[in-house]
Amino acid sequence: MKGHAMAARRGSKSRQASTSQLLMGGTSLESLGLHPRLTKVLQTAGRTQLPRVHGLAIPPALLGRDVLAQASPDADTVDAFVLPVVHHLLTRPPKRVPAPHAPRALLLAPSAKSGALIAAEVHRYGAALGLRRRVALARETSCAFPHHDFDMLVATPAGLLDLLHRGHLDLDAAEVMVLASFERMLSPACLSALGRVIHHLPTQRQVLLFHAGLPSYAQDLAKQVVRDPVRVVAAQQCGARAIVEQGVLLVANERKLQALSTLLGKSPVARALVFTRTRHAAVAVVRSVRAAGGEAEAMHEGVPDFARDSALALFREGRLPLLATTDASLREAETGAVALLVNYDMPSDVGGYVARVARVSLEAGVAISFCSDPERTALGRIERQLADPIPRLGEGFEPLPHPVQAPGRLQRADPPMPS
Repeated sequence: MKGHAMAARRGSKSRQASTSQLLMGGTSLESLGLHPRLTKVLQTAGRTQLPRVHGLAIPPALLGRDVLAQASPDADTVDAFVLPVVHHLLTRPPKRVPAPHAPRALLLAPSAKSGALIAAEVHRYGAALGLRRRVALARETSCAFPHHDFDMLVATPAGLLDLLHRGHLDLDAAEVMVLASFERMLSPACLSALGRVIHHLPTQRQVLLFHAGLPSYAQDLAKQVVRDPVRVVAAQQCGARAIVEQGVLLVANERKLQALSTLLGKSPVARALVFTRTRHAAVAVVRSVRAAGGEAEAMHEGVPDFARDSALALFREGRLPLLATTDASLREAETGAVALLVNYDMPSDVGGYVARVARVSLEAGVAISFCSDPERTALGRIERQLADPIPRLGEGFEPLPHPVQAPGRLQRADPPMPS
């Protein structure tokens, strides 16, 4: 760790100046300074102009700096950390003789599905460049581990920890670690696994941490992972109450459909996204909306892929006013910024809450949560971790006049739930 600190201090003035200039630069491909072979692959694909996040995050990453980047969770952001990792492997020789199952780069994702998307992108570049040691994907903790050699490993924190415990992995050669969608890694179990993984890493390493928006307590956690990072803001904070208008309606489970009907009737919106815990609830929401003369589709694990893709396309294009979905069905799918987000069922942790709210439009978006009596514990946990109580709403969705005194004392501060 001392060596890392000394390296960080050495030449800090000149490095800070060059980094500042890079951060102000454009997003043309030539301005990034990527390896010529990697640049040629992008040019062949017609990608000579890249999104803003590339111009902000890639140059400091190429300098070997840690990066703490706030960016929208989409395909463009994936390239913003995949390209520096591939560049690193092309330009820097390994610090030790390559060994089987000893990756030089770790790319950690919050779910197996998002990990598969990242692995596909890495594999695409590896194949185009003819890299001999490419990428391995740990799909599930119980799956057989790849037998081929690899320089890059994509996994969830829990999956990576499982491989370590089974003796399938050697992290002594790891030089770069990427944390993608860190706002979705905030559950206690995920953070615990991540902390144990980091304990196995060499002290001298580069960390690229990307998030869509973090509550204050999670920002402190992020600072413990990165060292002297270059901070990049390619999108506005998506997870803070100060940006997105939020509210909670305390309502019994059997009255949630009625509450949703009241909410939609007050101010019809072109794009409303409703999160439910189960497929049955998603179907019930759609039936209720259609019975009232509205248009809606449900997305859950039982919906075929072609129907899911069709519903998502219609929703993104603004031709479907309401989409009811479970977390498991939506995952990393791009919805675009929504005008109204409804947590029909409360998420169980702050990571899920922040990830959902990140989809709300920053210009005129609203996030409303329905909280039944059994869900008050989850609400209290989310508010404690956000360090800020979410405003309570009346049955007509007007803000209640009295304040909530403390997020940890919901039973005393909240009004009685309508029966």
